[in-house]
Amino acid sequence: MIHLISCYPGIGSQFFFVGFGHRKDAIDDLNTEMLHWLEILSLKRAVYDKPFVLPPAMQEKATELEQSLSVTDLADDVGKARFDFDALDPSETNEAAFKQAIMQHVEDSGMTEFLYTAMRSSPEMENRAKKVLLYQRNVATPNRQHISSVFQHGIGSLVKEGLLIVKDVERDMYEVVRDELNLGPVLMRIIREATDNRILKPGGVQLDYILDMLSITEPFHKIPRQVAMKTLRWLESNSDIYQIGLREYKCL
Repeated sequence: MIHLISCYPGIGSQFFFVGFGHRKDAIDDLNTEMLHWLEILSLKRAVYDKPFVLPPAMQEKATELEQSLSVTDLADDVGKARFDFDALDPSETNEAAFKQAIMQHVEDSGMTEFLYTAMRSSPEMENRAKKVLLYQRNVATPNRQHISSVFQHGIGSLVKEGLLIVKDVERDMYEVVRDELNLGPVLMRIIREATDNRILKPGGVQLDYILDMLSITEPFHKIPRQVAMKTLRWLESNSDIYQIGLREYKCL
């Protein structure tokens, strides 16, 4: 390939051909030099000045990744730094903080599942619920119904966010959602069954199919899309599954 090299910047400078064998011949043709600079300016306007835009196929996946990373993951927060509800200012003592206190209480107890009655009967958690009622709802003398409503709302919200699942409805038992404990294995089972039964076209199992099957799989039917996507990435990082195409997965 032949390149133009300038000895001096600007129009009117000397240019040389640099080719095979490093042969250099001076060019004094100002028209050639002018054409060269016009090509540079045209390339700058047509390519380098334009913003970078992802192709549509990549943009959809990038958007999903951005959304999933923006979701507040209370379980990860607990694992990184211990949450101290009792050290909060009154202005920070609210139901969102109480949810974090529930997850921290589960972590501190070394549990993966718990009964609602056990959580509700904890003196420590009851005192925290009273603080929420005092500072957020201005209820100075709460009754049992007031206190229970804080527990019910907090646990219900954690289920909706995909941090807890209802393991036993009759016993009012809940289980913490963890990649390695429950959600990861159930996603792998969905992928394996779809592959083994050959109910899909050759290739991997589509993401939409995986999420549709998860939405009808008890007790994981309330798991949000972002939480499931996070666990799929965890399975990929552990080399349990891999992508063979855009949003198509297979188990190893």
